[in-house]
Amino acid sequence: VKMYKKVVYTHAEYSEVLARMGNCYMRLQDLSNAESHYHHSLELSPKGYIASMGLGLLEFQMNRLDDAIERLSEMTKLNPDSDKAWSGKSNQR
Repeated sequence: VKMYKKVVYTHAEYSEVLARMGNCYMRLQDLSNAESHYHHSLELSPKGYIASMGLGLLEFQMNRLDDAIERLSEMTKLNPDSDKAWSGKSNQR
């Protein structure tokens, strides 16, 4: 997180860095910060794969199943070859 913060500090337009920071916060079980970073990333890049996948899995973890299913369904349409998207979607049924 410290390393990513340095990049974000000087290059706020890097949506992938924000998404990867979200992933770091997910691993630390800091769900609020993870969600914030995923949303900020998606504001900059609305179809961002890393942020969308992370947020979908976060929504699943937070028991927001309808949001998670909708997000991961969209990801399977946009990325039909993504094993992660299909796996995430299938785990929610």
